[in-house]
Formats: sequence, C-alpha cells, structure tokens
Amino acid sequence: MKIYIAGHANYAESVFNILKFFKENLEDVDFMIFDNTYEERLEKFIRDNEGEELIVVTDLLGGSVNACAMNLLKKYRFKLFSGVNIAFLLELIFSNNTSEEHLRMILEESRKENVFVNDLLNRKEND
Repeated sequence: MKIYIAGHANYAESVFNILKFFKENLEDVDFMIFDNTYEERLEKFIRDNEGEELIVVTDLLGGSVNACAMNLLKKYRFKLFSGVNIAFLLELIFSNNTSEEHLRMILEESRKENVFVNDLLNRKEND
C-alpha cells in the first residue's frame, strides 16, 4: 500500500510530519508540496505507482487538489479520500487492510474524533 498526501500550502508536509511522530518508518507514505506543478506531479505519482494499492488523501473536498485527483480517477485506479483527520490516517498507516469495507469502517470511526469538547464536558458534568 502506498499513501500520497496532497493539499494546499504546507498541509501535506505538516500531516506527514505528524504521522512521522507516531510512526518513524513511513517509506510507503509520500506527500506533495503545493505549487503550480501539482497537477503534473500528482498524475506522475499515480502513474508511477500503477499496480500498487494506492490511496490518495486530499485536504478539501472540491478544492483544486481534490478536483485534480477526482479527474485522475477517470484514468487510473486508486482510492481517494478527502477531508480526513489524523485519527483516520493513523489507523491507515498502522493497518495492512485496504479493503473498501475496512477503509469505510476506519473513516466512520475517525469521524467520532470530531467533537465540540465543551459539549462533551458539559454532558459529563450533568451526568
């Protein structure tokens, strides 16, 4: 499995560095620095890794990077996720299971990490 993180500004590098904090060996994870050549570099990475189980992660659904990746889905086979959180990516890098069922499960589980902590604390105080 290869994972490619792509997004605007320094998003991808920052996410990569967070993941590296938790798992030093990230030889199957790469990231893209955003600049005016991102479209060509994203396609080159996907083309160069044809035949691999490839997962591409973008920052914003419908953003320019995500739109480029969506267009590449018409030409290449890979799994595309957008707007995921660190919890999802941690589960992904520590798992060897890339079945769509498993990926959907960790996506759903990771959504539980998005909380308004004030409400969470208020509920606990009221219990």
